[in-house]
Amino acid sequence: MTDAELKNLVASLAIAQQKNEVQFAEIMAEVAEQHKKTETAIAEVAEQHKKTDIQLAKTDAQLAKTSAKVDKVAMLVGNLANNQGDSAEEFF
Repeated sequence: MTDAELKNLVASLAIAQQKNEVQFAEIMAEVAEQHKKTETAIAEVAEQHKKTDIQLAKTDAQLAKTSAKVDKVAMLVGNLANNQGDSAEEFF
């Protein structure tokens, strides 16, 4: 290989290396941007998760109150039925 061919080869390798470095920098910038977007999305999901947990706790508390009311109404209806039964027994 002649000296000129070696110089041309080295020059072409240098040009290719520069192109690779530019492409790498562009790709890294895109990756960094996507990383920022992902981090933002994760933060939003975490915030929504906290809100959901708070709402779920409120719902659980309300469900407990409702369940207690249903139990009380069931007892009252049961007692009413017992009273009707007692009245029917007294009648006959």
